[in-house]
Amino acid sequence: MSGVASVRKGLFRRAGGAALDVLFPPRCAYCQGDLAESEICASVCALCRYKLVRDLAPCCRKCGAPVGALADVREGCGRCRDRKFQFQSVIYLGLYVDDLRSAVLRAKHPHQDLLTDALADLLVDRQAPALADFRAEIACGVPMHWRRRWLRGTNSAERMAGRLARRLSIPTLPLLRRTRATQMQAGLSPAERQANMRGAFAARRGQPIGGARVLLVDDVMTTGATCGECAKALVASGAAAVMVAVVARAEGTQS
Repeated sequence: MSGVASVRKGLFRRAGGAALDVLFPPRCAYCQGDLAESEICASVCALCRYKLVRDLAPCCRKCGAPVGALADVREGCGRCRDRKFQFQSVIYLGLYVDDLRSAVLRAKHPHQDLLTDALADLLVDRQAPALADFRAEIACGVPMHWRRRWLRGTNSAERMAGRLARRLSIPTLPLLRRTRATQMQAGLSPAERQANMRGAFAARRGQPIGGARVLLVDDVMTTGATCGECAKALVASGAAAVMVAVVARAEGTQS
């Protein structure tokens, strides 16, 4: 292609993009308000970013639970010190409250891909140093049982895993499968959650898990029962290390 033709093609593309922006102006993935020109690449407006990305309290690196500023968490916090997780650490965007909780719940429904992608982008931006230190080689979303996936119409964890993988320039692969349908975790005690998830995941055959550093992605983590069982299956199949990345960290028995 000649230089003149290349320039003309670029002009047509920009003109077409400008026309689309007039007809369908870019909108915030959370509040649906118009985005300012400086906000378009961020997918969310400045106000919504402020609502969704709040200051993080000190947290336990083992289970992600908020802890006091002076807490000794070298061996885990009071909630997880006596538990053995197969994942190395937990990172998240914020606590499962207020606007972030609303955004996560919306992302669980179909036709919310833009919001799901925006939440994943915010997570990568906030936790960039921890993600760089972990050096993940594969991303994997927590899988749903096929019946629940069919009823819901989407799996936000898998969508987020794909988005994180693209941002980190690593592949996303379906490393895990559900071995059985499980009861919804909402309303269960921590002990009941553990029992509900025990043995509910297995590694898929033929996947390159052996020796890999895996980024395990989900939307919410409460007690770690789900992610713990996923990590257990990954490590049993040879994963070198597993880091859990979730959008929100819940407390208590909420889901």
